[in-house]
Amino acid sequence: MKKIDELLDKYFEGATSAAEEQQLKDYFAQEKEIPLHLQAYQDMFVSLALLSDVNTKKEPVTIMKPVLTTIHRHRIFMQAAASAAILFCLTVGGGIYYHSKEAQQGYVIINGERYTDKNLILSCMESSLSEVTDYPEDVLFLEGEYQE
Repeated sequence: MKKIDELLDKYFEGATSAAEEQQLKDYFAQEKEIPLHLQAYQDMFVSLALLSDVNTKKEPVTIMKPVLTTIHRHRIFMQAAASAAILFCLTVGGGIYYHSKEAQQGYVIINGERYTDKNLILSCMESSLSEVTDYPEDVLFLEGEYQE
């Protein structure tokens, strides 16, 4: 009895070991006749014993991690490749569309300036051709051959 009183004093001072605390829990859980001055502590130690049993009987927690198999890696690779192919096609297609739109418009560079007006281009072309085709009258062209 005196040993239990000493263990209680030591317990409330916070100087007991785990084995001594287990002795107190066992004493209050198994003894049927507990002295009156110790009965106030019986409920506390029985509750602590039940809590420690609950804490020690924890079921192991399994953490599920995703498993990357070859199929998953292949699928990820194929999605990345498809995304890259789509991006490449959009880039090339956009470039072709942009340049074809510019080519459809048509332009002529005259004296370092760009012209897109068809009427202006035709008049410049006719004047240039008239300068080139001013031949002497004694030169005749017959089917790709000429005579003087």
